[in-house]
Amino acid sequence: MNRIAYTVILSLILISLVASGWLHHHAGRLAREKDLALRQQDEQVGVLQSEQRSFSNRLAEVRSSTNNPLNELAQLRQKVAVLQRKTNDLGLQIQSNLLAHVYRPARTEPPHTEEYMKKLRKLADGPGSDVLALGIADAVYLQEHQGRFPTSTDQLASYLQQEGETLTGTNQYDFIFKGTLDDLKGIPRAAVAVLR
Repeated sequence: MNRIAYTVILSLILISLVASGWLHHHAGRLAREKDLALRQQDEQVGVLQSEQRSFSNRLAEVRSSTNNPLNELAQLRQKVAVLQRKTNDLGLQIQSNLLAHVYRPARTEPPHTEEYMKKLRKLADGPGSDVLALGIADAVYLQEHQGRFPTSTDQLASYLQQEGETLTGTNQYDFIFKGTLDDLKGIPRAAVAVLR
């Protein structure tokens, strides 16, 4: 019973590590996308501000020159006003994006298809079923090899076949403890990791 409990605990730990890694990766990707959008908006603001400065300079030239017609001056004033509105709108949009980034509401995900959910369940179940199968094969291996732990999954292949089990292939496993059960005397079972 202790070996089964140990295997279940190890399975739960591995599942939680995989889930937390996926969540961390997903959160990082979202942050990178938001940062890219903010950088693009900053570039747009920079372009609009440079255009505004250019039109302002042209307007100043028109004011200082008495040879240019007044209608060109009116057109330049209109363009400057349009650019000023665009700059203000982009500034407000950047500010609201920053606030949305800081005070992000809970996301509502669109419903996923049944096929997507089946694939997701299969990926989530893979590590747990693999760890359980490896744990059982490891226990049989220990009995048949005087308490010596296996050093690779290849050594457990025949035991997995005897039990009718196969690994899903979604993960790779390393045997990190290379020793015997005698080496672990007096140490609690959950204190030493055997499989990673």
